[in-house]
Amino acid sequence: MSDPHNSAKSIPDPTTPVGPPRLSSPFTIESATPRSIRLQAGHGKLTTLRPKIAQYMIKETLYCTRDDFFEHYFVSPPDAKNLGKVFEHMSDKRILIPRPKSLSNVEDPKLKDPLPPSDVPVNQPTTSEQTYPERPYPQVLKYFTQKPSKGKKSLKIGEKDAFAPLEKLGKEIRNCMEEAGLPVNEFELQMVPDNHLASDVEGCNSRVDACIRRIATVPKKSTRGSKPSKRIHVSEMVMAFEFKLHRNDKENSENRLQLASTVTQLMNDDVSRDFAYGMTIEDDRVSLWYFSRGHTVKAISFSLIERPDLLIRTFVSIFSATREELGYNPRITRLGPGGSYLYELDELDPPEGNEPSDDSDPSKAKLDPSQPEASIGNPNRSKTRFFKTTQIVSEIRGYRIAGRNTRIWKAVEVMSKNDLTTKGDGREIILKDAWIDSEAANEFDIQQQLFRDIDRLKKSDWESLGILEEIEKSPSKEEIQQMDNYLKDDSYKDLFLRFDENVRYISDSSKSAHPRAWNPPPNVFSLALEQAEDLDPSGESMRTGDMNSSSQMVTRAEAPNHPVTSNPLCLAPKKRCFFAFPETCTRVSRLPTLGDAMDVLHQAYYALLLMFCAGWVHRDISDRNILSIKVDGKWLVKLADLEYAKKLPRTVQGSPGPKTGTPYFMACEIQSSELLCPLSRQMFQKKVPNWLKKGKDAEPDTAPATKAAVMHIVLHDIESLWWLILWIITSRVGCEASKAAMRNIFKGNAPGWMKNSDLDERVTSIANRLEEFREGLYLEYFHTDPQMRLDFSNYSCGCAAPLIFFQNIQASREVWDSLPLQQATTSMGPPRLLPPPAGVDIPDLSGMISVGSRQESSKRKSLHPDDGISGPSLSRLTLTEDDEDQPGPSKRIRYLRPRPVKRPGGGA
Repeated sequence: MSDPHNSAKSIPDPTTPVGPPRLSSPFTIESATPRSIRLQAGHGKLTTLRPKIAQYMIKETLYCTRDDFFEHYFVSPPDAKNLGKVFEHMSDKRILIPRPKSLSNVEDPKLKDPLPPSDVPVNQPTTSEQTYPERPYPQVLKYFTQKPSKGKKSLKIGEKDAFAPLEKLGKEIRNCMEEAGLPVNEFELQMVPDNHLASDVEGCNSRVDACIRRIATVPKKSTRGSKPSKRIHVSEMVMAFEFKLHRNDKENSENRLQLASTVTQLMNDDVSRDFAYGMTIEDDRVSLWYFSRGHTVKAISFSLIERPDLLIRTFVSIFSATREELGYNPRITRLGPGGSYLYELDELDPPEGNEPSDDSDPSKAKLDPSQPEASIGNPNRSKTRFFKTTQIVSEIRGYRIAGRNTRIWKAVEVMSKNDLTTKGDGREIILKDAWIDSEAANEFDIQQQLFRDIDRLKKSDWESLGILEEIEKSPSKEEIQQMDNYLKDDSYKDLFLRFDENVRYISDSSKSAHPRAWNPPPNVFSLALEQAEDLDPSGESMRTGDMNSSSQMVTRAEAPNHPVTSNPLCLAPKKRCFFAFPETCTRVSRLPTLGDAMDVLHQAYYALLLMFCAGWVHRDISDRNILSIKVDGKWLVKLADLEYAKKLPRTVQGSPGPKTGTPYFMACEIQSSELLCPLSRQMFQKKVPNWLKKGKDAEPDTAPATKAAVMHIVLHDIESLWWLILWIITSRVGCEASKAAMRNIFKGNAPGWMKNSDLDERVTSIANRLEEFREGLYLEYFHTDPQMRLDFSNYSCGCAAPLIFFQNIQASREVWDSLPLQQATTSMGPPRLLPPPAGVDIPDLSGMISVGSRQESSKRKSLHPDDGISGPSLSRLTLTEDDEDQPGPSKRIRYLRPRPVKRPGGGA
């Protein structure tokens, strides 16, 4: 009977690529942090999520040569003299033995196959140079004198036994290093094929074949008298290994995906990791991997038979490396199995006032050179302060490793790393841990630059701004007076969630993509991609998080004749930022009553209005970013998350990168990357019939039509506020009818609208005023073409609409003021409705609501479960598969047909 493994196509051994595998192209560094929809994995089982992980990981994975990998990515080995001593000791102990004559002929007939080796990417640029097999090392390892696959045939051994000698080899290399006088760390290689993995983040149900782990790590007993647990916590793994006895397309893909999914779980779980290494072995071919928040790299494989010296060098580097060199952040310490971490932040002198920012972007603002970024190597920090996390507030369990991966914690300050006694009164603060692009302005600097521009605004004749023209017409003049009160002193700053200006940390930049790296072959995880299309993980999340990844756009090079088939990926290096916020806040949707929520949203709009007047937009208005604290019995707004805030340009610019942060409240134009009203004014002019003009068929257009670029503008922030209000009055007021309608729409059993009777009657008056708000906002979109949007005075009516709304709902306040807000009891998404283009039949807003799906968030079992939240759906376009590298919703959408009621101007 034939070996079933041989049914798959056998892969010849690869040779070292010749020529420049990756065309040189400069990074495109944007001035503001791009935003993207990041799909969350929820708490689905890791083995089930692998197809989706493959779909995302291939977009951030590169290949490079072994030499480039060792030089650019890997831990540096000891100097040649000391490394030579290790080899001498291994030879003396007969661990390295002379190469048998049977292995002296490295020419394999399969290498003469005219097909290119599959381990070399098909999009590698071709050259006229001929490739040759590399020269083998004169010695071999005594444990591997033949390929493992041949051992199975001759000795009848399986995968587990074939690679078991690696553990003994690791111990012997450590011993030889000690005898050679080299420093040796506390880690060793352990074979653990029968041990399941454990994790603080739910869904971990996989195993690894081997891992680098602390020496003498004995699994703890679960109960008295029971056998030792065979579960290994992912945080104990320094480096993961995956093996396959045979080398073919199927097993290669499985092996590499198993490693990538395990490291994805590791990076989601262990907060203290900045990056991680990995190793895959298929038969005798060894590949090294580097995983980071910027990108993933696989080195071209080598044979452990032909090049045992490379394997020994790899282990010597690992066993002599520091924790930081192996991927651990020196400023984060995991505090045992409870899921708590200790963060170390720098205490710096408060920043001095700077000049206002320029008219382009915060990243181009003039910064104070006396205040360098706090980093590992910053000698100007005065001292270190320590914060112990107490509860996770927000995080994401993603399908990929690269990206922002922002985490929000509640934390308390403690005395020191060795003394975890609470400092002072033990008051909790908010600690934010985020990765941003290395060239992007951090959120602290963005807030300071915004404040400087508002300071410049208050010194000007701001009342005469064109953007305030309609607000000036208010009979009561209360709105202008309120703005004046905020600008009179620095009280406007109280509208924003402010940083502790004296405490922060910003790391050095992570490793950049090697300039000679190239795209991977499409089959690197390909077998799983076939199953990824219909994967839809489900399940409630104990802890929710919806932080968005950010990346700079870097176009990876392709060979001429091998165009990119997927979206270009953002592979710019990242830096890690820790910020502290002295105030712990409550989300607007979690306030006690609807009256409290409306008051806070009203205050939030003044914060936005001040930003607009200073030339800024927020770009991520959501329930998570409009927060509140209670002072003297009154709820006060704290507008948060300025990481995406941007100063508007003076020219039409469309961003080539991914759009918007929180998709639930995203403006329709940003979500779709298309203008709601792209028609030019000339199309509305009366035209006289022309009998002589030829038809379009006779004169085809020579130039392809170009879509107008969508630039984030003031109206988009206002629209996000509209979605947020709609969501609160329909899914936070405890109305069972609206919940039932929402649930049916989510399941696709009902059209995308609700009857007026489905609303709680106490919010009907708000819904009516919200319809007027929508109509005014839609007309603003309709009457402003891309060029008009550069003139802020054209936003005058749109800026007045929210204030008119908040004024008008006061007449019925006694009806809805004390209506309690309730937490969601379902995972269905709250309502959302997209405005169709003008002229389309739409229903009356007061008689309908649109809903859809929500994204799943990560779930840490060991921490508090009270932060779950369901957010509004993306739109009447029900999103079934987000792609964070797309500028808008996925193409896999289902249209929910509204009730055919004719209304001029469309609906929002």
